Amino acid sequence: MLTFVLFRKNRRQAFTLTEAAIVLGVVGIVLAAIWGAASTVSRNKSVNRTVEYQAMIVQNMRSLYKSRPLQTGTTNFTELMMKAEIFPTAMIAAGNPLPQTVWDTDVTIIPVSTTTFRISYPATLPTEVCIQLVARSAGSGRDRGLTAAVADGNTYDTPALLNTLSPATIPACIAASFVYNIQG
Repeated sequence: MLTFVLFRKNRRQAFTLTEAAIVLGVVGIVLAAIWGAASTVSRNKSVNRTVEYQAMIVQNMRSLYKSRPLQTGTTNFTELMMKAEIFPTAMIAAGNPLPQTVWDTDVTIIPVSTTTFRISYPATLPTEVCIQLVARSAGSGRDRGLTAAVADGNTYDTPALLNTLSPATIPACIAASFVYNIQG
């Protein structure tokens, strides 16, 4: 009779603790990079949307006031502008007396003079968002009717200052406002 002898090689069937820790560490680094990239893309999309909404507000204000002066001294001007449908509908939240940013903070419009108005974002914006919002609203490609940008009290109100604004030149901020001419 024939007998078969099977030889088994000594093979490992599992990872060592060190190998598992290395794999988990690499997976963690990859996930952190993906999470960071997704967060940056989401923040940039939100800032872009806010800049687009701001441009819509400016155009709507100019259309409404192209042949008449702004009403200065009005205490509830933002609410009046909500009734005049100046704000994009996406900024109007049920039950809120003021329009909202994508970060659920208030937006206000205040007449500065009979020919200029201010769009203000409160002191609750994330720092990176505030810096990006100011940089994208100003700079060389800005609306030519923008006469001033303010970031946490730092005022940029000359063409030379407005043209050179970038994320690198703006100090940390959490509040921003923009002054526009009605005539553009």
